Amino acid sequence: QRAAIAKMVSVSFYFGGIDLNAFKSCFGVTLEQVFAPEIEFLRKNGLMQYEKDRFQMTKLGKQNFGGVVALFY
Repeated sequence: QRAAIAKMVSVSFYFGGIDLNAFKSCFGVTLEQVFAPEIEFLRKNGLMQYEKDRFQMTKLGKQNFGGVVALFY
């Protein structure tokens, strides 16, 4: 399941972020339950932010796309 989660997250980043409701629906857990340290790092460093029901890349996150994706694999 961890590999499937990582794949969904990385593909979602090509669209700029993760639909939090779709994530929970697919895997039965929240993104935060699986990736709490990664989310904290990304938010603290201004690479991603919450926007409505999405965890979305910021402009800085898009500039560092490869590094952001690598945190989830």
